[in-house]
Amino acid sequence: MNLKTPKKVDKKREVLTDDQIKKVENYLENRTEKYKYENLRDKIIFYLGIKCGLRKLEMIKLNWENINLDECIIKIINSKGGKDRVVYFNGDLKELLENYRRLKGKYIGAVIRGKNGKRICSNTLQKSTRRLYRECGIYRSGLTIHSLRHTYAESLRKNKIDLPTIQTLLGHKSLETTAKYLHVTKDDLKKAIL
Repeated sequence: MNLKTPKKVDKKREVLTDDQIKKVENYLENRTEKYKYENLRDKIIFYLGIKCGLRKLEMIKLNWENINLDECIIKIINSKGGKDRVVYFNGDLKELLENYRRLKGKYIGAVIRGKNGKRICSNTLQKSTRRLYRECGIYRSGLTIHSLRHTYAESLRKNKIDLPTIQTLLGHKSLETTAKYLHVTKDDLKKAIL
């Protein structure tokens, strides 16, 4: 008997709305001074995902040696596809990274660290992101740290960046993979023909 395995069903990842992004930014801006380190770390995690499109593992593996603060460049070494890639960031993230580095006094090794000072692990990173969503009142099932990367891809699309450029920025091997990151709504379709 020759049975075919069912095709994997592609589920669309959740993306953050503009309102949810503002809620997170406001929350992090107004969290008490007691959480200065966590605020900076969580802002950096948030912006690395939403403004740079980094994967969770890329955040975990990110070292200070791979960040050029003068040129606002992050070099991702041995990414998911086995290739290196360059990621650009803006002055807001540059300022956060400079403040975070001064606060921690660490100039080499892991950028994102847990409370114990060691490189943050995958589980802790995921839990801290979910906790952040809950504290901001935006948590819902399916909203993960990877949602930040999808939100980044979606913001590029909304800003009319072409698909091959989005593919390059995300570090994808194929346009097919990139297309899975784009969330076209009925309103988008209506606008395209009207």
